[in-house]
Amino acid sequence: MFKLTYNLQETRKQRLYDYMDTKQITTKRNSHLDLIRVIAMLFVIAIHTSWEYSLGIFPEVLIRSTLFTANGLFFLLSGHLTLNFEEDELDPASSYRRFYWKKYCSLILPLVFYCALLVLYSERHLVGPGTFMTELFWKILPSSREGHIWFIYSLIAYVMAAPFISVMFKHISVSGLRLLFGIAIVFEIVSVMLFSNIIESPFTITGWPFLGWYFYFLSGYFIYNLESFHKKKVFFIILGGVCLLITSSLIAFVDKPLEGTNDTSPVYLFACIGLYLLLESVPVPKFLNKPLEFIASHAYAVYLIHIEVLVFVRKTIPISTPLSCLACVLTIAAISIAIAFICDSLILRPVTKRLTKSSFKIKAAFVAAVTMITVIIPIILIIILRAQQA
Repeated sequence: MFKLTYNLQETRKQRLYDYMDTKQITTKRNSHLDLIRVIAMLFVIAIHTSWEYSLGIFPEVLIRSTLFTANGLFFLLSGHLTLNFEEDELDPASSYRRFYWKKYCSLILPLVFYCALLVLYSERHLVGPGTFMTELFWKILPSSREGHIWFIYSLIAYVMAAPFISVMFKHISVSGLRLLFGIAIVFEIVSVMLFSNIIESPFTITGWPFLGWYFYFLSGYFIYNLESFHKKKVFFIILGGVCLLITSSLIAFVDKPLEGTNDTSPVYLFACIGLYLLLESVPVPKFLNKPLEFIASHAYAVYLIHIEVLVFVRKTIPISTPLSCLACVLTIAAISIAIAFICDSLILRPVTKRLTKSSFKIKAAFVAAVTMITVIIPIILIIILRAQQA
């Protein structure tokens, strides 16, 4: 009994040391991770900002292919930050509860809040709580009207699986991780470049679980746990640039580009990894640490609200030159950050902080109430409305 207790204490002590080492590494890299998040945020805004000038086919395609790396950068970064879950041997259930509560507060709660804010802004004619809840339901759920929100639902699914994947990955050797990455790349090539586009075979490889954006998410873990990416960082950065040029050439000069060229293509994955490693290597002056941290902390909120801000700004700022385009993107970002800062500081963070200190029953009641308002009641109302119309 004494030996078992001693071993558990030693395990907890070692886990604390590992956590402290990881924390120190994360702190040192914090400015680079913030830089990646900020660049990805600006790229997203630029993607959704159309311009009225021409630079030529290839330069425009190259710019857009570079901007579209925002999706890959976000998934790589999210995978790196999320797949570090540690299961507490003494109380596993509490470690999972803490993880999911933290992700609920950082992903779901802002989604609900800012969607409600946008409904109040864009649907000011609404009358009655029933109509508001119905509009909020359609605002939150992915639809043709809210195309950019697709990213969040993919991310939520990956985050929900992250604790289990993290625990499993930590028991795989470096050789096993390297082999897994290699096999996954082969499946990406087969799925995207061969069967889906060229020979159009009915053969399916969807049974392989690490495809598409999920593989991007997992690659955020591979980058930091396979030393090859850092020992040969210059090689992967150069490879990323070459892959970006290949992707742009395929889009610009091939009549029917391969499916997922700017998304889940394995070539584009290496383009995103190359840019990620490049941004991770850029020297960040100390005076930029705080501004980057401030902007990065509101990047998710900016992602949620920037479309409405974009519509407002584009009414006043014409985009006829590259300089005016840059000014428009920065203006949208600045206004979105200001709104996010006010809302986060006055509402979201105080509420989250108060709830985090509450008991499990209060947290459960809060989640249940939010679910009732945003999902269950609206679905009931929609069913009743359609029954009446029929």
